[in-house]
Amino acid sequence: MPQTRLIHGSLDTTVPLSISESFHALLDSAGIPNELIVYPDKGHTDFLFDGLSDLAAPILTDISDFVLGCFLDVG
Repeated sequence: MPQTRLIHGSLDTTVPLSISESFHALLDSAGIPNELIVYPDKGHTDFLFDGLSDLAAPILTDISDFVLGCFLDVG
């Protein structure tokens, strides 16, 4: 099963953080490699839009690290 990275803003009022936390726990219990990254003080899309104006935004590193990791895992 491919690795999974979940991303969520801690202040998201569109999709409650508990949904990602529950999904993360289900993936763990199924033995599926996964990681939940919670962006503090960010809403539903704030952390995504940060990447449009700030090249040092954490979302950019988090996504690029994940994609590179997928290719490295394949060999």
